[in-house]
Order: sequence, then structure tokens, then C-alpha cells
Amino acid sequence: MTHEHDSHQLDTTRRTFLRGASALAATGWLARQPLAALNRHASQDLLGHRKRPLVLVMLELAGGNDGLNTVPPRNNDIYRRERGDLAITDSLRLTDTAGLHPGLKGLHRLYEEGSLAVIEGVGYPDPQRSHFISRDIWHTADQGGRTRDTGWLGRLADAHFIESGNPNSVLSLGTRVPYSCKADRCRAVAVSRPAAFRVLGDDKLVETLDTAVAANAASDRAREFLRQSYMDARRSSDAVRNAAQDYQPTASYPKSKLADDLRLVAGLISGGLDTRVFTVNMGGFDTHSKQATRQAKLLSELDGALSAFLADIEGQAAGNDVVVLVHSEFGRRVTPNGSGGTDHGTAGPVFVAGHAVNGGLYGAQPDIGDLDERGDIRFTTDFRSVYATILERGFGVASEPLLGGPWNSLEFLGA
Repeated sequence: MTHEHDSHQLDTTRRTFLRGASALAATGWLARQPLAALNRHASQDLLGHRKRPLVLVMLELAGGNDGLNTVPPRNNDIYRRERGDLAITDSLRLTDTAGLHPGLKGLHRLYEEGSLAVIEGVGYPDPQRSHFISRDIWHTADQGGRTRDTGWLGRLADAHFIESGNPNSVLSLGTRVPYSCKADRCRAVAVSRPAAFRVLGDDKLVETLDTAVAANAASDRAREFLRQSYMDARRSSDAVRNAAQDYQPTASYPKSKLADDLRLVAGLISGGLDTRVFTVNMGGFDTHSKQATRQAKLLSELDGALSAFLADIEGQAAGNDVVVLVHSEFGRRVTPNGSGGTDHGTAGPVFVAGHAVNGGLYGAQPDIGDLDERGDIRFTTDFRSVYATILERGFGVASEPLLGGPWNSLEFLGA
């Protein structure tokens, strides 16, 4: 953690104090605190341990969001010189040296309220500029990408969710389940429209069908597998429809695909599906041209949808347990190209938002005066440290078996 987080040390100390203030509770001091401050920690005990695991919403900004303009440096001559006309000169202040894109007013408000963590310079060693390879690395939490045959969330589900028997433990908004959710046993569900969603068959299901067709018969094991898959699909579809059909949001959502998806997530949480992980995807961030207008529109859309979602779930019983993690597969180059845009780069910021979050700046701001040998930003925080924090402090599980090694957790969750 760098000195940028010191500006929020007082707020963090206040929240930590609240978690351990049993003596003050007896005097009635806690009763005089704002309701929001108490609700923020309703799911934690007085030692700061979570009573209930998180509900994680993974929101991927597909295409490689330009992190340098999402969290632009302030009072930085190198940034202004290198970015030229693309430089953000009216950022929303986080600290004297870091700001937020002006289209992120709602997230800026969350930051000031202590419900948004901004983790700077997130990436990994030997960065890849390919969308596909870099996404695979993020999705598997493994430098080898799909040489790892499961995703990091799939491994979490296999190890900790499957025993519940809930077919909706992991839900992906859209028509495809991302590789991050690929599991050996705990199949994820893809939901587009609640009335027509489907459980995506994994390789094992396809292999079983092929075998049955080729033999013109199915073994007892194959029949049982198909029967269980069908029953899971029926139970899942009934639960999703029932949870979503009558939901009335308490916040006003803007008109966008992302807002529709997050509204559905809010409805499913409200409906009591006991889903542990949701994944949501927002595309369009491959801004090789006309970036200034394109990214501003995209970030404004993100801001409106995410702000509405967090406001919507605030009054729900599960609202205190919902955390949204926003990331992209890589950032962009420091120097613009000749088309008013930027090309594929490396590290970028990650946002983590929700009542359970210890807001502030984490990680170290990338030094754009000290680029790597390819002229790219050097990462300062490995993305697996972000995952380790979610697993250990959020879900209360050991991260090393799921991530393939030890990674330092950060302080944006827990005490």
C-alpha cells in the first residue's frame, strides 16, 4: 500500500474502531451513528471477521480499458506531454496525484463515502497484448492460460459450493459462461433472459452425448449424468424465473445492456437464489480510434449502471454482502496512435465496490516515466493478490490451493 491510501487512513481507522467497539455499544454511542455506517458492517462480527461470505459480482470490461485515462495522474507533466490531446485535464480528485475520469461521478461519490477501492497498476509478469491470451490468464489465474483446464472461480465452486447442491451457485449474465467459471463438477449457468436461459453443457456432457449416440445406447452412468443435468436445469430455470419475474427495483436504472444485466442480478439476489458468484461482461473498450468520445461514453454507461445497482441492493438483506469487482484484460499504451486512440498495453486499475469494502487507493501508481523495455507501464500489483483478497477475506477460504501459489492479500476487505 502506498502513501496515496494515507488520505483515507482516518476513515479506515474509524471503520475498524466501529467493528471492535463493544464497550461503546454499551454506552449507546453506536446507536447515535448513521444507519449506513452500521449497515456497512452488519455482516461482520466485532473482530472484523465476516459472518457470511460475499456475493461476488465480477464485471469485466472487455477489449482492454485504458486505465491511464480511467484513473489519470494529476499534476503530472509526463502524462500531459505523452498523452497530448487525449490527456484528461478535468479529473475528479482522489488525491493530489490521482483522479477519476470525469464520467465516473457516481463512483467518485462511492469513493468519498468509503465504499470504493481503487487498486492501481494491476497486471502480471511477462504481460501479453493478445486479448485472448491475456483474458485466459486473468480467467485461470495462471500464466499458462488455458493450459489450466479450469477457471479460478470454477475451482472455487468445485471446492466450496458444490456440496450445497444449488444449481445456481454461479450465474453468468449473457449467452456464454466465461472460462473463469469452468469447473470439473460445479457447472455454471448462463442467463440472458430469465424466461429462456439455459445451462451450458460442458465438455463432459458433450462427450457423454457423443458416446451415447455412437453406441446407439447409453450406459447407466451416462443416463444418470444426463438425468441429473436435466433436473439441475429444470430446478435452475424455475428458480431464476420465479426470482426475476416480479422484481421491482428501488433505484432508477439507465437504458443500457449493462444496466439491464445488473438489474437482473439485483432481482436474482432479491429472489433468494443463494447465488455466490455472478459474472457480467461489458464490451467496446478496444479503443484504437476516437478514444476520447468512445471511452467517455463507455465509462459514463458503466458509472450509471453500477451506481444504480449498488443503490438498488442497498436496502436488501443481502446488500451488505455484495461486492462488485471491475477489471479489464489489460490497459493501453501510454503514447496515442495516429487515429486518436491507443493500442494494447499492460497494467490498469481494478475497482472493488460495495458496503463491505474498505475504500481508498491501493497499490502503487505506475511510474509513466519508467516504462518497460517495450514502452509499456510496469505493473505494481499482481491481479492474483486481488483474487486472494476476495477468496480469503471475502469467502473465508484458503487462496493458495485455488490460485496455485501464495499471494499477498490486500486490505480492501475485512478488518
